[in-house]
Amino acid sequence: MIDSDATENFILIKIIKTHKIFKQRKVSPIEFMIINKKFIFQNNGFIKFEILLIIMKIHKHRERIQFDIMKITEYNVILKIL
Repeated sequence: MIDSDATENFILIKIIKTHKIFKQRKVSPIEFMIINKKFIFQNNGFIKFEILLIIMKIHKHRERIQFDIMKITEYNVILKIL
């Protein structure tokens, strides 16, 4: 999903586990409260893990991108618009 209100790029933890992508603890956890007008309660409202600079490919376009990891969402990936 592309979300004009998203402040970060997010990826579902299930995708990380399925594809065996390395994750690391964030230096500064970020508070996360709402997506699509729904409250998300995980880790007391904080996202604590991330993946750094993987290459995401859509058709012929490639881009290095960082994701914060979420446990609960109906989307595999949420992309912010710059």
